[in-house]
Amino acid sequence: MPAVLEKESPVSVRFPQVRKKKVSSLSQRMNITQSSFINEAVQNYIELQEWKVEKIKKAMTSLQSGKRIDGDVAMKWFNSLGSTKELSIPTLS
Repeated sequence: MPAVLEKESPVSVRFPQVRKKKVSSLSQRMNITQSSFINEAVQNYIELQEWKVEKIKKAMTSLQSGKRIDGDVAMKWFNSLGSTKELSIPTLS
């Protein structure tokens, strides 16, 4: 079954000249249109924001139910990352 194409509609966006030049340069180097480049960038940004919102909602639900990770424990774990004595990921309590 062929892929269903979504109807596209134009959007006008104003960029600072420096950003416009970067979009132009990168899209040329990637051999894609500026429109495709911007569309992909916006899609990636939307997906990132959706992921962040979902993670924040999940964290808020955990906090409201009394589950949390002590800040000092989290910082000790974070500071151990990449060391020879890397700690295990802290768990909710």
